Amino acid sequence: MVPTDIPDIPDIPYIYEIQDIPDIPDIPVVPDIQGIPDILTFLTFLTFQTFQTFLTFQPFLTFQIFLTFRSFQAFQAFLILQKLLTFETFQAFLTFQIFLTFQTLMTFLTFHFLTFQTF
Repeated sequence: MVPTDIPDIPDIPYIYEIQDIPDIPDIPVVPDIQGIPDILTFLTFLTFQTFQTFLTFQPFLTFQIFLTFRSFQAFQAFLILQKLLTFETFQAFLTFQIFLTFQTLMTFLTFHFLTFQTF
């Protein structure tokens, strides 16, 4: 069944004439003096907000500096401990070397003495 009463589709205008465009008001080049206090208020608000943010951020910076200092102190202590351990190891190594040398010398002298006694 085909519908018989199809309404006519109205023409859609796609070309606008120049007279249909509304007038654009003139934009003043110099800003209105009445708007300047609003801008100053906004700038003051932004400055205050920035200052508030800075004040909020200040303790964080102090904490960061504290953490950095604490990390540096820990690092310094680590370096001192490393040097101390290295020095202790070096001292022990030297003592052990001297002991081994002395032991070898004593063994050599004993062996030499025994050889001499045998001879």
